[in-house]
Amino acid sequence: MKQLSILITLLIGLGFSSACWGEVHESLKVTNYKNIELLVKPVEDNCLGISAKNIELLTKLKLLRNGIKTVSDSNPFIYIDVSVIDVNVGGKKFGAAYKIEINLQDSGFEKEGVYSNSLTLEGGLCIGNSYKTFERDFEEFLDKFILNYLESNME
Repeated sequence: MKQLSILITLLIGLGFSSACWGEVHESLKVTNYKNIELLVKPVEDNCLGISAKNIELLTKLKLLRNGIKTVSDSNPFIYIDVSVIDVNVGGKKFGAAYKIEINLQDSGFEKEGVYSNSLTLEGGLCIGNSYKTFERDFEEFLDKFILNYLESNME
């Protein structure tokens, strides 16, 4: 009986710890993973105070903490698109709904002009009533993106 409880504890522990491991994606492999360009799409004014400048600051700090420096003019590059819509209920602002997309994108030239190809995507749809809620949601997606990015490049 004691062996069964130890085995169950080990299986549960392995199950929880495996959820913390990043995934390796061939599309996230780059030549120099420690230097990458960061582009943030402008964000429309909203009731939570989310701005492209805030997103860029959060992202740069998180990348630097993980040994990744942002540079200008690298390909592929990290592209962040956050779309925000204020939510009004009965004439009162309830908060905002937001879509977060964090991509590693590649751009180049073909016969017909410039193309941009999204290699990977992390993100989702969320709703919040404060900037702190947005920040928590954004950092959760960013952490997953960075973990997968590092796992893919540190093999």
